[in-house]
Amino acid sequence: MATVPTDDRQLITFCTAHQATWVTNQAAIGIVASQNTAMATALTNAQKALDAANTARVASKGATTTFNTTSTILRGAAADIVRSVQTFAKNSDNPGVYGLADIPAPQPRSQTAPPPGQPGSITASVNSDGSLTLGWKSNNPAGVSNVIYKIQRAVNGDMNYTLIDTVGERAFTDQTIPAGTQSVSYIITGKRGNQTGPMSENFTARFGSVGGGGGGGGGLFIASTSTTPSTGMKMAA
Repeated sequence: MATVPTDDRQLITFCTAHQATWVTNQAAIGIVASQNTAMATALTNAQKALDAANTARVASKGATTTFNTTSTILRGAAADIVRSVQTFAKNSDNPGVYGLADIPAPQPRSQTAPPPGQPGSITASVNSDGSLTLGWKSNNPAGVSNVIYKIQRAVNGDMNYTLIDTVGERAFTDQTIPAGTQSVSYIITGKRGNQTGPMSENFTARFGSVGGGGGGGGGLFIASTSTTPSTGMKMAA
């Protein structure tokens, strides 16, 4: 084992521990003052450099932590924009949006992939502002994701259904029900790429109202709901 440590930090400890002894006993141990002076200068410089390195190391760790944190925030912001661009391009059926945003368009989905499942178990509730919120379930096949749902509506028993919105969730709030509507019917269809799943059954909600004579208000409520097969329904653009 070497007498003088090869590790730089151990070397500083070694020289610090021996400095006073070598100065005191220099004549008795065969060294001269100039040697002790040279070592003292080198020891001071090495200690200053070590202190600077330790300070820089701590600062580097802090800077790295800050960088990682800010990068996480930046990644989330960028991902949010990309998701919005993708949703807008999908809902507007305009692939040119990807070029304008300078991001790659999603790869075409395999045409052999199964279509989305049939939406079912449709529920509805009336909100305080008179809008109607729908919810449904859809058992999509394994591997089928990123499904969007077309919402088609008819009012007051009309057999002509009109597309009113497309959503990426299994819920939709209809805020455009005409005033005085007695019943409203919906058909929901899942779509993934070029694959369209089977239509849901026709879901109908019939409205009732509670009186509020004398200016006391009143409100709308769902008096009854029903589902019937959608075969033969007419779909308007």
